[in-house]
Amino acid sequence: METLAYILVVFVRIIVVSELFLMFIRAILSWIILDDDGVGGMYGMLCYVTEPLVYPVRKLLFKIPAIAEMPLDISFLITGMILSIVLMFI
Repeated sequence: METLAYILVVFVRIIVVSELFLMFIRAILSWIILDDDGVGGMYGMLCYVTEPLVYPVRKLLFKIPAIAEMPLDISFLITGMILSIVLMFI
C-alpha cells in the first residue's frame, strides 16, 4: 500500500510541477507573441492546458468588485501561488 501512495504522490508532484512550468512559459509568451497563432499554435496549446486551472480562480476573483475593476488580471498569479502551496504540502 505504501508503494501505491508513493507512486500517487510522485504522479501528483509531476503534474503540479508541469502545470507550473507551462504557466510560466505561457506568461513569458504572452508578452512576446503578437499574432493569434502563436509559435505554430504553441501558445494556443498552452492556453488550452493551463486555462482550466486559471478560469475558476478568475471567475471567483471577478466577483469581488475591487478586483474586477483592476486593469491587471491577477488570477494567473493566484493560481500559481495555489499550485506552489499544494506542491509544498505533498
